[in-house]
Amino acid sequence: MSEVQHIGAAKTAFDLEELVTHYHKQLREEAYAYLERRGIHQETAEDYRIGFEPGKFGFYINSDKLGDFFENRIIIPITNADGVTVDLVGRSVDQREPKYKLLLGEGDYLFNEQILEQTEDVIVCGGVFDVLSLAQAHLPAVCVPIWMSFKEIHADKLRDKRVFICLGNDEAGRRESVRIQALLQSTAKQTFVMQLPESIRDVNDFFVRVQNPLDSFMRLLNETMEETMLLPIASDTKNILPYIPKNS
Repeated sequence: MSEVQHIGAAKTAFDLEELVTHYHKQLREEAYAYLERRGIHQETAEDYRIGFEPGKFGFYINSDKLGDFFENRIIIPITNADGVTVDLVGRSVDQREPKYKLLLGEGDYLFNEQILEQTEDVIVCGGVFDVLSLAQAHLPAVCVPIWMSFKEIHADKLRDKRVFICLGNDEAGRRESVRIQALLQSTAKQTFVMQLPESIRDVNDFFVRVQNPLDSFMRLLNETMEETMLLPIASDTKNILPYIPKNS
């Protein structure tokens, strides 16, 4: 993410669970249409308690509520490893900037970090929609809520994991991939930096545009491992990363 705005000074003013419930109840046609364009299914919206704020009703800042802070935005809860909501991120569904807003600016958590207890392998992505795309394919993925804010506390959460870094397909993403890999050297079991096809922007774009995206992505994972390790990898690449959620 870039140009993220937040109002962290008000962090004690809100009941986050109340906000999650409020916004989730406001999911409506225009929100589902946006999610569909991003390849995100209704079941995923339910699983991750995704919400929406059209800006006409809602929470008002002057009464310890939010007003139009998230106006016309898809709202995704950020939870800790125990599944407790610690922040909210809103993504505009029109052209308004900034594209992303964080409510509190809680930078020490990973989006979807509760998945880490279920898997030894994990994909580090650039944004929440990348993670949601991979979650739908039963691939364990996380991201920092704020783009280019990965730091040592995040690296420690990935201790002893086999980590695949797959960020945006531009120069900024490539630089950030190298920086994250360096931070992971003392904590992760192994690290691999993945390169997406030239015409693809990011993981979410890959899963929206590529034919048979899961098979293609698994093939890309396999090729990344072969190139990095200079060793042949088992042909059954689907055994590398997919997992079955505990609540399935």
